[in-house]
Amino acid sequence: MAPTNPTQAVAAAANYEVVKQLTTEYGVAVMKFRSPQTGLTVVHVDIESPLVNGFFVLATEATDDYGCPHTLEHLVFLGSENYPYKGVLDSLANRALAQGTNAWTDTEYVTGCFVPKVVLHSISILILAATARMIWSVLLTMPLLPRPRNATAITTAGSEGFLNLLPIYIDHVLYPTLTDNGYYTEVHNINGKGEDAGGLSGLALARCVEINRANTNIPVTSLMYKSRSRRHVVGVVYSEMQGRQNTSGDRLQHRMQRLMFPEGCGYRSETGGLMECLRDLGVKQIRDYHRSYYRPDNLCLVITGKIDHARLLRALVPVEERIIRKGPLPPIRRPWVTSPQPPPLVKSVDEVVQFPDEDESMGEVMFAWMGPKVQDYLELKAIDVLNTYLSDSAVSVLQREFVEIEEPLCTDIDFHMTEQLRVILTLNFSNVPAENLEEIKPKFLRVLDRVCKQGFDMDRMRTVINREKLKVYETTMGDENFLYGDPNGEDLERSVQDLKYLEAVAQFTNEQWIERLRKYYVTPAHICLLGKPSAKFAKKLLREETERTEAQRERLGKEKLKELERKLEEVKKKNDVKVPKEIMGTYFCIYDWISVCLWSVRRKFAHISKRISTSIAESFPIPSASSISFIPVVTARNQPVEHIRNEVQDHVNKDDVSIPYFIQFDPSPSITTDINSAFVTLSLIITTTALPPHLRAYMSVFLDSFFNLPLDKPDGTQISYEEVVRQLNEDTIQFNASLGSGSGFRELVLISMKVEAAKYKKAIKWLEDLLWNTEFATERLVFPCLLSHLTVIYEVGMSDVRFLFDRLKIAASKILNDIPQAKRDGRRMTGAALRALQFDRSKSSFAATNVLYQAQFLPELLKKIDERPEKVVADLNEFREIREYSPWVMGMGIYTDTLWLVFVCVFLSLDNGGKIEKLTPVPLAQDVLTECGKVPGNVGYVVNLPSIESSFSLHSAKGPSRFDSPDIAPLLVLIELLENMEGIFWKLIRGQGLAYACSLSADVEAGLVNFSIYSSPDAFKAFEQAKKVLQEVADKKLDFDKALIDGAKSGVIFSIVDREDTMSRAATESFLNQVLKKVSVTHGKDMLVKVQDVTKDDLHRVLNLYLNNLFKPETSNVVVVSAPGKVKDIHEGFEKAGFNIKDTTLDDVSLLSDSWKHV
Repeated sequence: MAPTNPTQAVAAAANYEVVKQLTTEYGVAVMKFRSPQTGLTVVHVDIESPLVNGFFVLATEATDDYGCPHTLEHLVFLGSENYPYKGVLDSLANRALAQGTNAWTDTEYVTGCFVPKVVLHSISILILAATARMIWSVLLTMPLLPRPRNATAITTAGSEGFLNLLPIYIDHVLYPTLTDNGYYTEVHNINGKGEDAGGLSGLALARCVEINRANTNIPVTSLMYKSRSRRHVVGVVYSEMQGRQNTSGDRLQHRMQRLMFPEGCGYRSETGGLMECLRDLGVKQIRDYHRSYYRPDNLCLVITGKIDHARLLRALVPVEERIIRKGPLPPIRRPWVTSPQPPPLVKSVDEVVQFPDEDESMGEVMFAWMGPKVQDYLELKAIDVLNTYLSDSAVSVLQREFVEIEEPLCTDIDFHMTEQLRVILTLNFSNVPAENLEEIKPKFLRVLDRVCKQGFDMDRMRTVINREKLKVYETTMGDENFLYGDPNGEDLERSVQDLKYLEAVAQFTNEQWIERLRKYYVTPAHICLLGKPSAKFAKKLLREETERTEAQRERLGKEKLKELERKLEEVKKKNDVKVPKEIMGTYFCIYDWISVCLWSVRRKFAHISKRISTSIAESFPIPSASSISFIPVVTARNQPVEHIRNEVQDHVNKDDVSIPYFIQFDPSPSITTDINSAFVTLSLIITTTALPPHLRAYMSVFLDSFFNLPLDKPDGTQISYEEVVRQLNEDTIQFNASLGSGSGFRELVLISMKVEAAKYKKAIKWLEDLLWNTEFATERLVFPCLLSHLTVIYEVGMSDVRFLFDRLKIAASKILNDIPQAKRDGRRMTGAALRALQFDRSKSSFAATNVLYQAQFLPELLKKIDERPEKVVADLNEFREIREYSPWVMGMGIYTDTLWLVFVCVFLSLDNGGKIEKLTPVPLAQDVLTECGKVPGNVGYVVNLPSIESSFSLHSAKGPSRFDSPDIAPLLVLIELLENMEGIFWKLIRGQGLAYACSLSADVEAGLVNFSIYSSPDAFKAFEQAKKVLQEVADKKLDFDKALIDGAKSGVIFSIVDREDTMSRAATESFLNQVLKKVSVTHGKDMLVKVQDVTKDDLHRVLNLYLNNLFKPETSNVVVVSAPGKVKDIHEGFEKAGFNIKDTTLDDVSLLSDSWKHV
């Protein structure tokens, strides 16, 4: 039969069949192809994006704890039959504007990805996070793929690089080398000290995994293991699991699986591999596993982005031919479908699960239920809404009962749905005081029972559903890289119809919601696990591991250990054979970024009529960075300056109104085709320069409670805090109060709201109410939220006073209960310790909110509220005397006459009077440094932290201190050059097992450069190696070739362009540049030219001027946070290198910092 449409004709020409073709409710076209010859399946999701994403997914099943899926996630990247070199994919990815390859392992699939710079902000949140269900539905529609398990992936800027890399990537997936040497370094080995996997610490690695998950927003359970960040560290799989296996989350998850599923069920297995099993695993077992599942008829390529179908299928022709030449494969056992299905849980189980921790104050509680089938999309959406209703805000049922109380029983409540054939529903209560662990379950069941009896608040349920709809619209409209839905079942079309399901659940009655609450959470059997911290258990694990390692040393003997050490070094050398230049020179053009950036601009703005060729990569020219067009932003101010002349400013001037605030309005030209116009973000910025030193520590409580306080309006209307939260959720999409933003400037309070454009006026009224009309306020100050309702405490009744203090205690207790978890994070504590030393908390609000200070301040505050409330009143009453606060109001949105008039009218209604004669200067980080922060040198501490197993360090030296400094561009390129995946640091520090990661940064606001070492067996050895590497670069013994420099420039340019890739972000950059950084509005575009003009001489100049100072005792400060057993060696190492190093503890760091204020 002849093809009926062009797409089918294209498919037929390449010997592919069109299996499914559909368009989602968001206008996204989805096409599914399948090869009848090889069984290879391809799904293309046609989204408007300059980036092409490829997810290579394989359904696998493991019924043991040897971790074969996880090991293959790593090993397939070490070389293939046609490309038998480690690092080929990562190196080529770097040249294709990427940060190397990536992979993760789930109970049902493993996926890996290759992600370009820009993806970290725009794609990872929207594409990667949405791909799990897409992979599900795609795989479940494949004849032999009922469930996903393993996958890898790539993402490239433009389709050219993707199509070039595609056959290479598939070659690695289907035909990896899987050598003995690769297994020895990547999975498990014993080093010359008799330690498994080279002795790399694992506990910190586990935290790195969690941080990476958060950065990429990949939907993971604790059974997912990301590969990109961990490859090429000696014995990485074993070290990784060494760190994960005994963390609280993994111990709870693993025990839940054991209780939920019977012996022989794949869901019961530890796909990452348990340490005791990994020690017995062999490469033959892995090869057999690969042979069973890594085959073309079990492989699905899910591709998103703009790509021509004919070119895509043509690119697969050589892949198909190679598969066919390999000969026929034996029939595949269908994973999961042919396995016995797990029976439902018939009896509830309660258990205590210990996890190792020196701090025994805070634990966790985990509930688990077996939910509906994964294809029941309507029920899944109903459960999702139900979970949100129960836990999303301060007025939700569970938050109100467990968090928003005087003595919180936890600091966070989180529902999660793990999508497998039968969805597993989990609920976690985080940071539960150990003495309250046993109270959680009975109270939780009582709360659910009460909801079933009393019913739901249907008004709030409507608010929840409407907000979920807005979030869907916001995500789809706010970024053209969006792909919504995680296809997951045979009905691909149904899986991407979230708005349809939200409309359906919006029609549910109270009785239907009660029915679902009973069906999924009240009636069925459940598992309840109490995660209890135990110092005794920590010592037991340490003792057992020490004894096992010692016995292993004795069993092997000295000669065998020497042999193992030699073998490890030999194997590392063999694995690190340099990739031939002819391979590296064949693929990609590193200047694809020009076509990508211009593509983005062209797609967003209909008024840009000039069509720009997308074939730049094909002809390999080097275009000028000045040709990149940025999103136009028009600035207007209520206090205009001479250089601002435009139609918007003229309109503002004509109003001729006096507003006692600095207002900058940064709209982009309204374009009817741009759906971002449906939403507006309004931000208010307040300086904290004049805040008295002894009041700065209250900032954390102020920010935490800003949106959770009652209102007392001038007309006499009183609104409870519950009603405030309810109305905010109804009127806004999101709201936030913080110090600074991702761009820094953390001496400024930033209060922001995002609303529908139609509710712009309401957003302004909310800011007015929250700032001036909090309950008990008698003066309308700019900064009264925490103070005003306290200053007249004696004028109100005692019941109101008690309620007020309860709110303060709730805020303080929640922050305090989070601190033990924070102190388990070595990386975070390194930053906190150095910040305590270098930033003056008497001048800096950000320094005063340091977790180390808050750990001392908050218990005292709680004590004072109970014992000396008049002291709290006296402290906060001082806010009334402050008159120097200068409000900076920034409106970001789509300009219309109506919006501006509403803005003016609302602020004219405020009775504050007067004009701002002069704005308070913007406080910069460099203005609040201590003496040792201003002039780094000869300050060093090693902090003993018992809760970690490795070491972390942070080093600081003088850097550029002006945002227009000519040194910034070459410094950024140099940093990018050193940090590239498969780059200098990657190979010579990480690749040698000296540290899990290391990084450089330029903090221009503080006038500092920083070097950090993450999770090292010995931070000094990693530091020493980095110093040696940079010295060789400075001496030109280690040279940069042009390709490396060009690749680094491309990465920096992408990061600059990405900061302004949407209208709201462009408006934010406009404000940051003009008002806070005091540079031109075209600063970003100007920087592109400067980056492209960087020379090799520039790189050497900034290396000697800044980075080398990080490694000199007289010009740098250093803080190391280390496990107790490593403190001595690290101390001695730095001491011998000339550093004035001292030992201390976290509790003493804040005391030490006071001595550096006025040295």
